[in-house]
Amino acid sequence: MPSFFETLSNARDYLADRRGLRSTPGSRNTNRLNAVVGFMGSSFQSLDQRVIIPESFVQSITSLYALFRRDPTLAERFAHFLMFGVSVSRLTLSSLLFFNHDQCSDGNMETNSLCDGLEYTTLFYAVGLGVVTLASEMSKQPFIPDEDDESPQLSP
Repeated sequence: MPSFFETLSNARDYLADRRGLRSTPGSRNTNRLNAVVGFMGSSFQSLDQRVIIPESFVQSITSLYALFRRDPTLAERFAHFLMFGVSVSRLTLSSLLFFNHDQCSDGNMETNSLCDGLEYTTLFYAVGLGVVTLASEMSKQPFIPDEDDESPQLSP
């Protein structure tokens, strides 16, 4: 019976061999940046709920930028389009809450549909970013140095 890590390695090799699931460095960097911004935003969200506004703004800008890069594949562009749409939705809902001088607190959650929408879009963004990041990291191309590269190489 193969071990768990052998199974993961086989799955990674299978995904890397498929043409449509190859990820590009620009797309992976965008996913990483969005994950860091999301982590920082969720860390400070307990202090003030308005932190969602700049977090969603930065995630929207990075996803929009990734749409217009030259190197992403069609699948990556689709994923960034979805991430852009959800982050703009989060930005809109959090801005509406801010301008209505409303907060999503425990007593207010059941009656406010904006809070429900914000919770659903936050959950959808977090799950979507996790799935996209995992798939892009699993299907990245191995690093092959250039033959005329003069930089020193570390020996194994």
